Amino acid sequence: MTMPVELDESPEGDLICQFPNAKKLGGDKDELYVLEGFLDADECELLIKKIRGGRIKQQKSNAEYQADSNNLGLEIVPLNQSDSISKVVDDRIKEYMGVTVSEPVNIVGHYLAPELHQNETLNGTNDTAGWFYTVHLNNVEEGGATKFVTASTGEIVISAKAGQAVFWRGSSDDIQYQEQSVTTGEKFIISKQWPGFSDKFKPHLHKYIPAFTEIGFEKFQVPSEIYQKIKAFYQSNKHLEIDEKLGKRLTSIKKNHPSSYLELPDVLRQEMIDTLAPMFEQWSGQKLLITSIYGVRSYKKGANLSMHVDRYRTHIISAIINVDQAVTKKWPLHAYDHFGRLHRIYLKPGEMIFYESARVPHGRPTPLNGKNFANLFIHAQPVGWQLYEKALTKLILNKTAVEQVVF
Repeated sequence: MTMPVELDESPEGDLICQFPNAKKLGGDKDELYVLEGFLDADECELLIKKIRGGRIKQQKSNAEYQADSNNLGLEIVPLNQSDSISKVVDDRIKEYMGVTVSEPVNIVGHYLAPELHQNETLNGTNDTAGWFYTVHLNNVEEGGATKFVTASTGEIVISAKAGQAVFWRGSSDDIQYQEQSVTTGEKFIISKQWPGFSDKFKPHLHKYIPAFTEIGFEKFQVPSEIYQKIKAFYQSNKHLEIDEKLGKRLTSIKKNHPSSYLELPDVLRQEMIDTLAPMFEQWSGQKLLITSIYGVRSYKKGANLSMHVDRYRTHIISAIINVDQAVTKKWPLHAYDHFGRLHRIYLKPGEMIFYESARVPHGRPTPLNGKNFANLFIHAQPVGWQLYEKALTKLILNKTAVEQVVF
């Protein structure tokens, strides 16, 4: 689904980190966001079970646990980071936020119920400014809202909704909050935080690039006429392929070259532009300039491609067309969507994927089990992107963001 994104003709000042699909609350200076659908129902239920189990263990092992919980107004339940669901969600939060911290910052669970008497005073987020991320795991029957008071807007009340993430940047001077009492039912939350702004929270550069669609990628069928022309050219000329060298992204577990390359004739390139550019623009919602059409790259047995993002200067929105394949086992493209969820996408000959390549981390980290996997690549940028390129370069020079191509 295309999002209504309008690029500023002359972006002023520094770009801010982009949080796709999230709703910004408060005033211009408040960094408080709500993101619905961050977790699905099954994921919420699994985490609730983990928190319930953690509560039982703590109550049995710590005599002072219940008294401390009543004093705080909630129970804090550490989650086992070796559990698959805890790790998946922890990684998703970090991917969504674009975190580059090296030390682990684990998620923890919170439990609120009527028997736990909530503290009626507002709490500062922290003595040290930072980012704070919470996810509601269930709908509360009655009560259990979270109240925020910001310096510029005043009071904002957010009701608990299963799967909904609430995250904010601030300190006790900027944003205060309170978990209000649960009057009927229970409330389960997970939370994560990164104290400090510059040292411990410095997003990857691609998180400053606008998101143009809801998910970040979509699979399509290549129009038959142009696909048949591409396939016929490849079949007639693949004996002319030249080997490509190993690189930071593309490696091989075999001693052979990981891929070979076949240049396209100009006439076929132009036919591809004429056919596919309108589809590209309709999908992205942007007027686009095609910046490059690579020839056919044929990956060989043992090839693997590290997770990466493409060049922020020219490869903003891209397409992969699968021309041909001879595989023993399907070879998926791994890609993170705009919610931080990892997908494995399978293409058949004649299928293609459109994706926001400068923002969506993608790759083929598992070695190719087969003889050949031939793809063709198209790259584009929104018209007027040069102004954003300059603003993104400024972030790198000012060390506000980290340019990390390979993950």
